Amino acid sequence: MCDPREPVSVASALVMLDRALDVLAHADAAGLPASTQAEALRALERAEARHTAARARMLTAFSAQAGYEDDGQGSARGWLRWQTRVTKGAAAGAVAWMRRLAAHPVIGKALAAGEVSASWAREICAWSDRLPGHVRDDADAILVAAARGGAEEPDLRRLAEEMYERSRRDSADDEGGDRFDDRALWLASTLGGAGRLGGSGAWLVGLDETRQCVPDLLGPDGQLRHLPRVFLVWLFFIPVTRRARGGARTGGSRRCR
Repeated sequence: MCDPREPVSVASALVMLDRALDVLAHADAAGLPASTQAEALRALERAEARHTAARARMLTAFSAQAGYEDDGQGSARGWLRWQTRVTKGAAAGAVAWMRRLAAHPVIGKALAAGEVSASWAREICAWSDRLPGHVRDDADAILVAAARGGAEEPDLRRLAEEMYERSRRDSADDEGGDRFDDRALWLASTLGGAGRLGGSGAWLVGLDETRQCVPDLLGPDGQLRHLPRVFLVWLFFIPVTRRARGGARTGGSRRCR
């Protein structure tokens, strides 16, 4: 049987949405405990992410059917300004999200699930737009997974930059041959579900460097103790690619950044 609290149609969902927001907008926020205020703020941020995804989805279908023409408008942007009474910039922003998520379906799904905020999603899209088209979905998936695993915005920015630099080197290697044929990196799981990284050649040098940077997170066998597997990829990506780019060091102290 259907849960009577669950909307059974878009129309009923919109009614429930309006009622929920009305309650939140008129709640005695000052009289709530801080824990409830914090919970509400987190939930509202997830709601904004889902709102962004839902609006883009509806606007995509509306534009494809040229629904704006029924009201005598020549574009979805013009219709939004007139019918939803928003500014030119706000209408342009809604259309931009529609196009952005059409080009980044992985990000669209993450927003719809409330896994990333709208502001982070916009940044991730901008970062992966710098990459070749055939790797953008993979890059989006890695960045979203890293965010889900606990990475902060500066961490994601550094990871995206490393991806970009690597893509530039790979493009150059297409002309001069692959400089990474002598190295390999693989990721597996232990029986307990922990991440385990292995490698050969120059990748092992990066693995050794990362152990020195984060001794509390890694065991001597390369097993990650506290983080999910996807975060392992992010953790090792930066020092390993930095080592591969810069070559072996000859003396001097080793710094972990």
